[in-house]
Amino acid sequence: MHLVFFNIGWMVNYQGEDDILGNFRYIYEHKNGDERWNFFPYNGKCYAYVPIRWMNKNPPKIDLERIKGEKDTGEKLENVNVVFISNNPEDKETYIIGWYRNATVFRELQRRPRQNGVQRQNIYIAAMAEEGNTVCLPLDARSFIVPRARREGRGRGYGQSPIWYADTPEIREYRNGVIKYIENFSSEKTPEKIFTEDVIKFSDSEYNKKIEKIAVDTVIKYYKKQGYTVKSVEKDNLGYDLIVTKGEDEFFLVEVKGNAAGNTIIRLSPNEFKTLKSNCNRYIIASVINCDNNRKSPELNIYTINKYNDLEEKYYIQHMYCKSIVHELVEIIYAQASFLN
Repeated sequence: MHLVFFNIGWMVNYQGEDDILGNFRYIYEHKNGDERWNFFPYNGKCYAYVPIRWMNKNPPKIDLERIKGEKDTGEKLENVNVVFISNNPEDKETYIIGWYRNATVFRELQRRPRQNGVQRQNIYIAAMAEEGNTVCLPLDARSFIVPRARREGRGRGYGQSPIWYADTPEIREYRNGVIKYIENFSSEKTPEKIFTEDVIKFSDSEYNKKIEKIAVDTVIKYYKKQGYTVKSVEKDNLGYDLIVTKGEDEFFLVEVKGNAAGNTIIRLSPNEFKTLKSNCNRYIIASVINCDNNRKSPELNIYTINKYNDLEEKYYIQHMYCKSIVHELVEIIYAQASFLN
């Protein structure tokens, strides 16, 4: 499968309406960018701008050979999955924000068709796709982290160029994960919906708050009964919900996971997973099930975190009381997460 990544500025829907943020020079200086309309359809198609630097007023060219993986003499390449990535200004991580499936990518940039609602009419685009083959992820579904070369090493992530071909052997496993992610994606299976059968109820923010409150109250009650001091930091986005202490020796960071039904399902956001890794000896996952069960009271299960060894980035959670219950923390296509069924 042909695949290429376009690094663009950060927006909500890319239909020209909301603000654009990013580290690209043009965006920084002008508070604008032509990717604003990357998901704004015209005559049934979407057109992709990518901020490639021009040299001597000549349109830059895209290396179709690297996308195709073999010599190509054509001026365009069909059936390419164009994956858009962007840096989240809040946590400074780069995420997949959407894609075009079965797109056409041009060797040399093309002028975008003139369109009502697009303020700039002199836009050069690098790819186009049928509107029905395009996906712009909502903010709460942007959880698939993109590796950076400067952090992971050369050939193991994207670099300074806004086009990333991801064609090195070192990135093959990640590339396959992205392909699997796109192939299996469903708008009904975003991170905020995938772990529930009741999509309408789960997408209700007030209902979610109710479940979260029941879960947090259950955990606070438990620790206070054990003689701990509990401080809530839920609103601070630290990667955990509670700080639990007793005297000078006991100090824990507790992430609370509430589930309406009786099945224990734990999903960690990238921020939570990162915090867990750097504080694994003090990090606790408190899972509360039956938070919306008229026949049963909320049930609390507490899990500690362990690392396999110092050489591998593998972690597992172990039930605090039933030591035989052990589950590896695994990375899934939607987010860093762990599962308990």
